[in-house]
Amino acid sequence: MSGDPSVLSPPPPPRLCPCSGLYTPHSGMLNIIMSKMLLLTISFYKYSELLFSLIYNLK
Repeated sequence: MSGDPSVLSPPPPPRLCPCSGLYTPHSGMLNIIMSKMLLLTISFYKYSELLFSLIYNLK
């Protein structure tokens, strides 16, 4: 049973998110902030698109 320690504790793979190279195992807070910023950006784009269509229809 010499392979047990290696099976129980494999070397941790580098946690890199393909969408952002900033992601490291220590930046959980940064990841949360990035996801919130992404959601805000998406909602802002949807809102601005809606606003633009309203203004365009009013003309």
